[in-house]
Amino acid sequence: MKRPAILALLATTALISDGSFAVNKIESVQARPAKDIRAGSPVAITVNGDEKQGNNCGFRIDFGDGSGEDVKVVDRDQFPRTFKKVYASPGNYTVSVEGRRVTTHLECVGSARITLTVGGAGAYAPSNVAQVSTARSAPIIRNMVSAAIAGDEAAVHRYRREIDALPRPAAGDRNAARNAIANAAAASKRGDTQAALDQYQYAASLDPTEAAAYNGLGETQMRLGRYADADLSLSRALTLAPGNAAIWSDFGVTLARSGNVQNASGALVNYYIFAVDRRNAIDALQRLANSKDGNLSTAAQRALQSPIVVNTRPR
Repeated sequence: MKRPAILALLATTALISDGSFAVNKIESVQARPAKDIRAGSPVAITVNGDEKQGNNCGFRIDFGDGSGEDVKVVDRDQFPRTFKKVYASPGNYTVSVEGRRVTTHLECVGSARITLTVGGAGAYAPSNVAQVSTARSAPIIRNMVSAAIAGDEAAVHRYRREIDALPRPAAGDRNAARNAIANAAAASKRGDTQAALDQYQYAASLDPTEAAAYNGLGETQMRLGRYADADLSLSRALTLAPGNAAIWSDFGVTLARSGNVQNASGALVNYYIFAVDRRNAIDALQRLANSKDGNLSTAAQRALQSPIVVNTRPR
């Protein structure tokens, strides 16, 4: 080893031995709020440390849900470090912080961890968040169903315009609501039904004018057999979007599975009326007509036999 390298090594060893080159120390990790953390809501996670040494170092923070971040601590002003985190689903998450070499930065000394309990969006139960009143729209929705059963498409459109003219709640944070809806859809896809319910409820609380939030909530409730809840959620969705074919389809399926075959057939006719592609709508109704659920099969068959469908179906 050349003499300059030896001198440099000796100097570094001396610095470490007298503490003047010691790296910063991780002391604790905290969360705000510490309690009542909700899925879909941000939580601030703060890493505290002793920065008296003022030397660069690195650490790894893992948030307990499979995500994490490598962090560089540079100079004396890098503690505390705060991270904003949103957990998509309820559960217990252990946040751990450990020193780690990050590129040229030595490991910070020490480690810390905290376990966070994330609850569902229970505070956003439908009775609390639904700023959409169905008091005035519900009778009109029933009229739309009755008109469809009677084969009066013109009346269906007239009633739709009546719903469109009703007062609406003030719009909220649409982007945040749609992010929550995306989280709900992802939760549903992986089979986490409770997380899906929580996220749809949270989306409705963020923007009460977002029909997709109520539609997703109603569809999820329907799959759980909670037909009364699904009926209410889907009615709210139709109050916001009375010409949305997908909502009418879900409404028809919900009515059929709850035993209301007559109104289910009318809702399914409205699904056909508002479908962008009526040929595809016919195919969907035929699939429902072949369902093993007797009520649903009967409702779909009646919809296919409706004068509206028979006289306007694509050839």
